[in-house]
Amino acid sequence: MFTHEAPKRVAIIGGGEGATLREVLKHQSVDYVAMVEIDEMMVNASKEYLPYSSDCSDLIGSSESCMDDPRADMYYEDAMQWFIDRFSPECDCSSGQEHRHFCECGDEAYTSLDPKDGHERIQGEFDVVIMDALDPTDDNAFTEYLYYNDRFLESMFDSLTENGVIIMQLGDSIDLDDAHDAVNGFHTRANVIRVLERYGFESFHVYDEDHCGFFYPWSYVLACKKASCRQNFYRNEAEVNVAIHNKMIRTKSGRHPLKYFDGFTMGMYQTPSRPWQESFCRNTTNSQLCDLGFYNGKSQHDVDEDLNMLSHVVGNYRHHNISDAIEAEFFNLETKVMNNMILLKRSMEERIKTFLGKFNPIFARHLHHIF
Repeated sequence: MFTHEAPKRVAIIGGGEGATLREVLKHQSVDYVAMVEIDEMMVNASKEYLPYSSDCSDLIGSSESCMDDPRADMYYEDAMQWFIDRFSPECDCSSGQEHRHFCECGDEAYTSLDPKDGHERIQGEFDVVIMDALDPTDDNAFTEYLYYNDRFLESMFDSLTENGVIIMQLGDSIDLDDAHDAVNGFHTRANVIRVLERYGFESFHVYDEDHCGFFYPWSYVLACKKASCRQNFYRNEAEVNVAIHNKMIRTKSGRHPLKYFDGFTMGMYQTPSRPWQESFCRNTTNSQLCDLGFYNGKSQHDVDEDLNMLSHVVGNYRHHNISDAIEAEFFNLETKVMNNMILLKRSMEERIKTFLGKFNPIFARHLHHIF
């Protein structure tokens, strides 16, 4: 919600207990929230037995239950079909122009189409979409069907406005020694980011959160249609705290509306955990990035330390009046190493440019300190 500059319209998929709706409604900019939950019985049971999850009684201008807030509409429907019906254009099999490749007119006619082509013709209406349904790591047939349904994932992209943001749960956080999801059985989770990238999201941010009450840290991926969202995502602690003060609805009690989130917490989200970085490197398609030394082997900091040590050694030789020939040899060696490092940096910068925006959260901040 803070990554988008001023979200007005938000869609929530799932979240039947109402906690996600409660947090969204705390933002002053929000005019409308569509909550699409297939299980009306669970929503009613939560209102009766878990009222604190959907308690908006302390928010000025809201209702006792967040479900009854005038800004919220409840849809007790299948979210997949709800999004497809609204944001997946009808097929025109004769021209192939109205939909990118889901027409049931023969796959061969659409295999050469760019999956990103045509998005500009679809007018999205949500600034933020929050996926609070099944995690991609859940072991059941519907989960796989949901996250491998390209038409559904594409319709969520098309439901977003030009600067829209989507956030999805990824399941329990990975450990440092876990294999990449593509080979460790969590192929559904591995597919999520691949598909989101395929349809045109420009910036991806993976982070862990351990205050969600799941007895284990949980992982999330935030994806932006435009890379410009990074300006908000990477705001410093003070800037985030100012945004919280300016954008949150005041409470009747005078208490702070947010229990866990502040500028410091946002800073922890801005760089993925070491296990996620290692997992990224274990995917062979990312080996070029890792071979450059951003994750494994010598980092730029290590190389700089080596250069400092070399300079220190040369200085000691000079201090002890070692012969001019030896001093000159070390000076030449130092010069060669430094020149080679300059060339290496330039080469790395050129090689890395092609990857900028591909998987931003892991290396973009490293680049900021190097180039």
